[in-house]
Amino acid sequence: MRESEHSNDSYRPNVCSVILHQDGSQVLFCHRVGFRIDEGWQFPQGGYNPQLDLIQEMKRELREEITTDAVEVIRISKREYSYDFPNRANNRGGYIGQRQVWVLCQLVGNENAISVHTELPEFDQWIWVAPEDAINKVVGFKREIYRNALIELGVLSQ
Repeated sequence: MRESEHSNDSYRPNVCSVILHQDGSQVLFCHRVGFRIDEGWQFPQGGYNPQLDLIQEMKRELREEITTDAVEVIRISKREYSYDFPNRANNRGGYIGQRQVWVLCQLVGNENAISVHTELPEFDQWIWVAPEDAINKVVGFKREIYRNALIELGVLSQ
């Protein structure tokens, strides 16, 4: 799928969190439940209500997915990054894809607070990786978006 800039109601509003380790060299990467270990890696992300505060919605998603929202916001993408779901039969609520706002954060709490053992687990493990490794590990149809968003956020150089 190619990157687009749709603001169409056919795309689910989504916020993607890039969480920097305290040393600033690595980012938090999570593995989705039900995928092979060599597939299913992504940044924490989730749907949000655009009528509510983006950062509060992002922190709600972080608590739901990794049990902590102990992050400090560094930068928010100036644009949205959209992609189509590869298998529209499995879409959520009739959406054809997602339009993401990306938020760069710094972990300010103890990394021991990060856990994927939640009430409704979306992830089964998490790791710290170099930003370049995140691009290599994410599913192919998201790679261009990951690269462009990480460049915009200043995590990767062009």
